[in-house]
Amino acid sequence: MDHSRKCMSIEAIVDHNTTSELPLSPPDSFKSRSPTLSPNMEYMTCSSPTTSERRNSFQLPMSVEERRYRNKLASAKYRAKKQASMKSMTNKVSQLMTSNSSLQRELSKVKQENEVLRAMLLSQQQQSNASSVAPPPQSQSHLQTSAFY
Repeated sequence: MDHSRKCMSIEAIVDHNTTSELPLSPPDSFKSRSPTLSPNMEYMTCSSPTTSERRNSFQLPMSVEERRYRNKLASAKYRAKKQASMKSMTNKVSQLMTSNSSLQRELSKVKQENEVLRAMLLSQQQQSNASSVAPPPQSQSHLQTSAFY
């Protein structure tokens, strides 16, 4: 059994004689395969590579910490997007309700104006019907002007 295998084996953990000479950490070759996140990764935005880049690039298996970190970023991004969407919808609903009430007031005014105009039209029609039955009386001023010509 080679040195790197013995570090990870149960015998290395149980055998107290080898504890002083061999560390209980994974070998360097194992550490290099699992990428670690740098502190700067927190402030960087995650941009997902395209499908062709994923297929072409050699992907190392993600560590549990990296998966948790990426999942945490994705869920935070989702929550922020959902919150922005809800805020946008709330603003739109408020705007539409304001517009709706304004249009309702305008409709009410137009209906009242329509009733007034209908009443005026009906009154005018009744006057014209009454005047067509009897000839309109001529005023004195009308007679004087017609005699003048």
